[in-house]
Order: sequence, then structure tokens, then C-alpha cells
Amino acid sequence: PERPVAPPKVGLLLRLRLAARGKSVRKYIRFIMLSSVYIGLLMPFWVVILRQRGMSEQFVVGMFALRALGHIIGLRLWGKIVDNHNHRPALELSVTIIAILGLSWLALPPAVQKGDPMIHLFLGMAIPITELQLIAWAAVFHLIWGFAEGGLMMGQTKAMLNNIPEVYQAEGFTLSMLSGAIAVAASSFIGGLCFQSLTDNPITLAGFDLRVVFLATGQLLAITILFAASGLTGHNKQISTGKLIATLWRRRMSR
Repeated sequence: PERPVAPPKVGLLLRLRLAARGKSVRKYIRFIMLSSVYIGLLMPFWVVILRQRGMSEQFVVGMFALRALGHIIGLRLWGKIVDNHNHRPALELSVTIIAILGLSWLALPPAVQKGDPMIHLFLGMAIPITELQLIAWAAVFHLIWGFAEGGLMMGQTKAMLNNIPEVYQAEGFTLSMLSGAIAVAASSFIGGLCFQSLTDNPITLAGFDLRVVFLATGQLLAITILFAASGLTGHNKQISTGKLIATLWRRRMSR
């Protein structure tokens, strides 16, 4: 059973300052802020561009369920990786998947146009073929994102436990959540300005809508999260994703 929590002898602000003095805590805060920047910079605008391309509201809402499904599908795998090999391989693999997935924005189907051929689905529902293509693209995207997001969150949680000393655990958790929230808010605001500007002044680059290029580039740059992760406590002593895959492959071949 847990011991009763001793009442703090100093104020909250002082405890937060004392927690922030820890080198490992500061490294984790930098890492979580960089991770949060990409969430704020990209995710709020998925709904915007899918709606602007002509996807109906009910299908947009359905994508959140598919994202959750992808998250659930990967939980057992990510749990095994984190339990057996700590946070490094989970972070490396999930961030790499997220970054590469950014290229799929360049294959986003065109907007639904009036007069597009209709296709009849179950229960008498009829939708344009171009919207069906958009739904299929978004469904695959959200499933893969949800799968990778599960690994990222599980790796972040393990890294947080590794980097925040137990003596300042509550304060360290609070600092990391506040820092992540600030990063999301700031990047969402900046991303909103960019996205609105590109919407008001439509530009194409090599035939691609520049808003799509913005989302693809932002997601590809998420790979820089791994540079921040490399400074986390114990990271360099943990097995890398490449070595883990090679070890599992040799073990499989030996069987």
C-alpha cells in the first residue's frame, strides 16, 4: 500500500524551481516541447484540409475512431518493446513512422467536385467516388498515425519516469505537461497563421497545393525529435532500433 503523502513544507513555485534545476528534467522538458511542437503545428489542420477537400462531417468524426483503433492495435507491441528495451527503440521507431507518413500528404486525393460520379454504399448511402477515395486515404493515414502515436506516447512516458527524480516527481510531471501545453499552443497559433495565409492566397509548388506541402514538410521534420531524445538519461546505453531489428531477425533465422 502507498504511504500517505507528506504535506509539502514549501510552496508550489519553489518546488517547481527546484525540480527544474535537475539536468535530466530540463533535458526531458526540451524533448517534450519539441514533440509537442509538431502536434500543434500539424494535427489541428487535418480536419480543415479534409473538410475543404469535401469530406463529410460524419466521416471526419469517424477518423478519430480509426486513429484510436490504430492506437489500440499497437499497444501490446509497444508495451513489449518498452518493458524489454526501455524508451529508445519505441521512440525511434514511432517517430520514424510518423515522419515517413508525412510523404502521404503528397498523395492526398483531389477535392470533390460537383458532378463527380456517385457510388452507392450500404443503407442507401450515395457519395461521390472522389470522396470515397478521400475517405480511404484518410482511413489508412489515421490508422497508421494512431499506431505510431501509441509508441510515441508510451516511449515518452517511460522516458519521463527515467528522467524525473522521484523526490520531485509530481513537480517534474507538472513542468513537463505545462511545457508541452505551451509548445502546442504556440505552434498551433503559428501554424494557423501559415495555414490561413496559404488558404487566402492559394499557391502550388510542382503541382501540389502548398498547404499539403506544409503538412508533409512539417511531418517529415518531426524526425528531429530523435536528436532531442538522444540527450535523455540512459538513452545512449539502450539498444537502438536498428540493433533491435537485427537481433530479432537473427533470432528468427536461427529458429
